[in-house]
Amino acid sequence: MEVRAASAPNVLGKPPRSGGARGRGLRAGALLVVAVLAQLEAAPRDNLSAGISSEHELRHTSRDETQHRTILSSDSRLRAVVTVRERPGADTVVRTGISSPRLDLGPAALRGLHRVIASPLSFGVRSTVFREPTDVRLDAALLPTSRSGGELRFGAARAPGAAGEPRGAEGTDARGRVHSLGLRAFGHRTPSAGETVGAAFSARAGPPPDGRHAGAASLGRSGGLAVAALGAISRPPEARPRDEWELEREPYPGGTLQHMALSAHAAAPRGTHFGALGDGGASITVLCGLSGGARVAPGGFLEGRTAFEPRLASLLLRAGMADPSYRGTDGAAGGIAARRSADLELFPRGAAGVLGFFDQSVSASEFYYDPESPAERRYGGGLRFGFQGRDGVWGRLRREVVREHSMLDRRDDSESADSAHGGGAEYRDELELRVRAGGHSVGFSLQDRRAETRLLQRRGALEYERRGSHGLVRTRARATITEEIVLGYAVRAELWLGRVELLAIVESFRDLPIATALERSLREPEDAVVATVGLRLRF
Repeated sequence: MEVRAASAPNVLGKPPRSGGARGRGLRAGALLVVAVLAQLEAAPRDNLSAGISSEHELRHTSRDETQHRTILSSDSRLRAVVTVRERPGADTVVRTGISSPRLDLGPAALRGLHRVIASPLSFGVRSTVFREPTDVRLDAALLPTSRSGGELRFGAARAPGAAGEPRGAEGTDARGRVHSLGLRAFGHRTPSAGETVGAAFSARAGPPPDGRHAGAASLGRSGGLAVAALGAISRPPEARPRDEWELEREPYPGGTLQHMALSAHAAAPRGTHFGALGDGGASITVLCGLSGGARVAPGGFLEGRTAFEPRLASLLLRAGMADPSYRGTDGAAGGIAARRSADLELFPRGAAGVLGFFDQSVSASEFYYDPESPAERRYGGGLRFGFQGRDGVWGRLRREVVREHSMLDRRDDSESADSAHGGGAEYRDELELRVRAGGHSVGFSLQDRRAETRLLQRRGALEYERRGSHGLVRTRARATITEEIVLGYAVRAELWLGRVELLAIVESFRDLPIATALERSLREPEDAVVATVGLRLRF
């Protein structure tokens, strides 16, 4: 639920605080509290031994922006969230949400097939979309997504909090294998993409899932088979081309869209033995879907990914294709028409590893004009040493080669496209190095973009962090070199005092050239630096 209240400037030029919006937000929060207490009262007492906990967070910036969030929860039973954002010259935005084992309602985050049907073939080969469950869950962030929606679950309950995976209506056979089924009704709305409603079904068969990956559609380390199906009806806003050439991209003519999608994920347990390659896991995922509407042509997509991950090597392969007439839930067509990818890492669990990758995609517009011409091809490799997150030295050296052949670039701005890529390939080199000892950590990164022998951009960053039992201090300075040197910085400090946490952040408002940054710092310091202070309480 979202409440907006306009704030008009007063005679001093500053917008007044919107007490009406705050009052409505408090009333909405009070209703959520009542709903929480009602469900807790109706729940069995032996499930509520830990009682109710709450978290309150408040941040205020030097630009007079205030952000507030309150979370009220009862272990794995129920959670209610209220967020308020106030900015000068803008509406006060109050967002409320609720999450329970049977219902999520409020700011909505999408997973699984919800993300796939919106933009098929657009995810990397290592994306979590290939193995995550299909659901709509509450976004409880301090600044949540603009999407609002909810999901009602039948025969499948989910425990909000920790993992947040759907547990399902489970049954166990004589061999201890788990079978679970779940049905969900959902709806969500985004200002730019319109409304979507529908239903999703999930099923799982396999060994009992482990604690971190419990779910009817997330197999985790236990292996098995998971299937999910989704049907949706959306009404995207009618799109009108801004330029004459955009007519070739077929803007959405309006009306309703229908989507159907199916995913199947089969995985071997993590402890599977692969001979000389060692123990590990393996999985295969298949995604497919259709779109259609009264005013648009039907379209579809098909994508598959396989992962082979023993101890000595990790290999991921993906291939997919989509009809150029396929439209996402926002009504947009002309995405990726074909894509194939490979990602290889030798010795992924060792102290040193070798990386290699390849990715080629064809845009729908390119496929329409010339099916043999790839829109983008990326390939490269690198080296890795050390263990990330542990004391010691960790580093990575990586080179990526990008070759782009965009029909739109050649037609609309061929001169700039040729100059940007030097008439050939673009080379992207990346170096990361981090040294960690005790609570101290120092990191350095350097990125270069070159077109043949000409430097397009160089970016560097230096970071230091000190983490202790009662807080942390993190500083980061960054520089970008193109035709001039552009600088930026950020300093973050946190103090942890049991149930109370204090936060302070000072950072550059935007990265600027050195001369401009110095001039603005002296003349308009409030426009050069943004300071944020925050307080978090837990009860």
